[in-house]
Amino acid sequence: MRVVLAILIVANVALAAFGLVVWNQHRQPGAVPADPEVNADQIRIVRGEPEPVAPPPPAPAAPAVCLRIGPLSGDEVAQVRKSLAPIDASGRLSVAPMSAAAEWWVYVPPKRTRTLAEREVARLKALGIDEHYVVQDDSDMRFAISLGIFRTRDSAERFANRMRSRGVRNVVVGTRGQQIELSAVFVTAPTDADTARVVEVKADYPGAEVRPVPCPDE
Repeated sequence: MRVVLAILIVANVALAAFGLVVWNQHRQPGAVPADPEVNADQIRIVRGEPEPVAPPPPAPAAPAVCLRIGPLSGDEVAQVRKSLAPIDASGRLSVAPMSAAAEWWVYVPPKRTRTLAEREVARLKALGIDEHYVVQDDSDMRFAISLGIFRTRDSAERFANRMRSRGVRNVVVGTRGQQIELSAVFVTAPTDADTARVVEVKADYPGAEVRPVPCPDE
């Protein structure tokens, strides 16, 4: 019995001594406690630096600039291309639609009734004049017969004189603002010599203007 008691006492003393050693190890400088289990893919190192920012998208390229001469009628476009043949041959000439305000028109004054307007149309056809239309709106010009619209008064007057020479004695030139679809000629990457030539050519077309603009879409 005494032997058993002695063994228990020795075991308790050894256990206490072991616990004391472990406790001292935790109190020593530089001792590293056991780390709890962590997930490596969730570890983030913070250094006080800003988060990286994605660079902004590149700015869109500025549209190419062309030199435009217009507005021009179909015949005028053909004449301008011929006058600018060296530029056209280089592949730097293009044509695109252009809206324009037609401020002048040549017409036969309004008739009192549709029947009288139709009689006037028949007379015009007999003279070989097929390009015309009868105004149908509810204005003071109802049943007038339009023979053409023009960008300048000068071109309208010349046309009216041609109509008179063909026997239409009652034509009138007047103002009538209206948008029409014409064309313009564009020169890509114009040089100083190109610009000088375009300005020289423009002198033959008083209703047109020359200015730098974005090139038309291909």
